[in-house]
Amino acid sequence: DLVEVTTRAQPVLRMTLAAALLLPPTTLLGATWPVLAPRLGARGATGLYAANTSGAVLGVLLATFALLPALGVRTTEVTAAVLGCAVAVAALAIAPKPTGLPTPEAVERPRSGVAPVEVLFAGFAAGLAALGLEVVWTRLAAVGLGGSVQTIGVVLATFLAAVAAGAWIGRTWPRDPRLGLGWGLGALAALALLGAWTWGLLPYGVAIAYAGFGADGLLPASALLAAIAMGGAPAASGIAFSCAVRLLEGRLGHAAGGLYAANTAGSILGSVAGGLWA
Repeated sequence: DLVEVTTRAQPVLRMTLAAALLLPPTTLLGATWPVLAPRLGARGATGLYAANTSGAVLGVLLATFALLPALGVRTTEVTAAVLGCAVAVAALAIAPKPTGLPTPEAVERPRSGVAPVEVLFAGFAAGLAALGLEVVWTRLAAVGLGGSVQTIGVVLATFLAAVAAGAWIGRTWPRDPRLGLGWGLGALAALALLGAWTWGLLPYGVAIAYAGFGADGLLPASALLAAIAMGGAPAASGIAFSCAVRLLEGRLGHAAGGLYAANTAGSILGSVAGGLWA
């Protein structure tokens, strides 16, 4: 009985331990964008979000196809940590030194405010849908393209690249961010449904790519097929988030953190529900 109870408890214990190890660094990482966003304005904040997500794409590709095969898991982890420390040192080096007098940035800093409930809900819904879909897409890609680390890396990088592209588009389009928020969430649903029709064709696409280009063509073909199957839905999610940020223009102080927290909370719920329940 003790062995059975221990065996059943192992997945929960592993998940709890993993969460305990991940929470401190990811909590600090989540604080970076809300800290910078109020000083950049809505347009600059959305550009920063797009740049940060683009860096995530590069990190996924480097870790999956270069660092992990060459250095292994532990050295790759240490390399990422050292890179983070280097960025921290550079940020501290260029930060203005306190003088006791108000700086121009402090004088011109946008006033703080709380994001409207409907904007918070929209950010939550965008994260919920996008990450729930990302879990499903990863599972489908494992079936259609193979369950390797490379497949997971390709799907995640494609997803993040589309989000970054959408966030960049949403910086300035459409002119009315309320319309962009609504269109973005609507397109997220419609494009995901449209892309769902193509998942069954993935194995045929892989076979065609192998016949035409050999083994070297499989990874690029997999990325292209995954992008087609996602149907542009992640880009729509990025547009929706950028438009939600633009709706907070002039009060990005506390509102930026609230929106980012709502979007991340939705992402957490979407990934947990998609991976462990739905």
